[in-house]
Parts: sequence; structure tokens; C-alpha cells
Amino acid sequence: MAVGMSTAQIAEQLVVSPSTVRKHLENAFGRLGVSSRTAAVARVFPEPEAL
Repeated sequence: MAVGMSTAQIAEQLVVSPSTVRKHLENAFGRLGVSSRTAAVARVFPEPEAL
């Protein structure tokens, strides 16, 4: 997801169905307290604070 893969591409890479990927992403978004892929990536990989 962080490298821009679509749900279908992630599913193919992991050999699971796209619906499985969607459900896992939904669960991860809930745990991270976000509602989008962009927000999830920003939460997991925050930019270093400016000096």
C-alpha cells in the first residue's frame, strides 16, 4: 500500500482475494484511527519534524 499498489495488486502479491485485502485494510484503518490509505501511510511513516 505504501508503494502505491492497488487492492487487486496487493491481493495478487499475497495470493488472497481482493475482499480479504479490503477487510484487512479496513481493520488497520480502524486501529490507526484513519479513514484513507494516505492517512494510514502518513501515520505509519511520519515525516521527520522540521528543525
